Amino acid sequence: MTTSPHDTGSQAAVRTTSELNPSGKTFFGHPRMLANLFSVEMWERFSYYGMQGIMIFYLYYAVTEGGSGLVNETTAAGIMGAYGGTVYLLAILGGFIGDRVLGPERTLFYSCILIMAGHISLALLPGAAGVIAGLLLVAIGSGGLKTNASALLGTLYAKDDPRRDGGFTIFYMGVNIGSLLGPLLTTFGWGLWGFHAGFLLAAIGMAIGLTQYALTRKNLPESAHELSAPLTSSEKKKYSLLGVAILVVILLLVFTGIITPSNLASWVMGFIAIGAVSLFTVIFKGQANHLGGALPRGFIHPHVDW
Repeated sequence: MTTSPHDTGSQAAVRTTSELNPSGKTFFGHPRMLANLFSVEMWERFSYYGMQGIMIFYLYYAVTEGGSGLVNETTAAGIMGAYGGTVYLLAILGGFIGDRVLGPERTLFYSCILIMAGHISLALLPGAAGVIAGLLLVAIGSGGLKTNASALLGTLYAKDDPRRDGGFTIFYMGVNIGSLLGPLLTTFGWGLWGFHAGFLLAAIGMAIGLTQYALTRKNLPESAHELSAPLTSSEKKKYSLLGVAILVVILLLVFTGIITPSNLASWVMGFIAIGAVSLFTVIFKGQANHLGGALPRGFIHPHVDW
């Protein structure tokens, strides 16, 4: 069981800060691995908002202007709105995988890889292929990173460590720094060398974050790898079938023309409403600890980027 801000487990309660940070090295008086997670979150937000800042223009700018010319301006705005909502919807799935399937540390690592792959797709693949592959990969990766990064941060502190809230504040500063610099630099790259150069800058930023995390992830405490409630064999089958069924339904709605670029935002809002109702139904039934991913560790900490 990890030591999130809301963790009440007895195992977490007896852990001391020295046990969670055996090297004794600090980052502004906090566990050294806070710098690692700070950097990951900063570069992820850099790449996410950097890409999002120019994507809407790429969608409706004509090919002769360097864009994709796929949709008109109104539809492009709807697509990006739907995309932002989808990331938050996928955060529920990311929390579920982190708590019950892979553990928060591996989930975050693989999410970083997906995000970088998405930005590379946008930088290298022209037209619809790059847009679809890029946005899908970045959305899935960002959903997985959102909840699990804050969960990992919780593992760095003992339950009664007075520095915990300060650590989340420092972590959140990384979010703000990345969110500020990303759009500025990718827009600058777009202005000088075109849209794909802007997307490439986002990919480079995420590559920096992924590289530094990969080199230091071994220093996270053992609790960063733990599952709060591993799936049983029957649950694996049930959730696999549910996932396939949801995917089939979405694909049918797309290929039959029921979901279109112009109404995508409305459909996403509907899916978010269903997800929210399902989430809070589970919570109010008192089953959140069993489901794990419905209320992932760190999910409701006041400093998480929600």
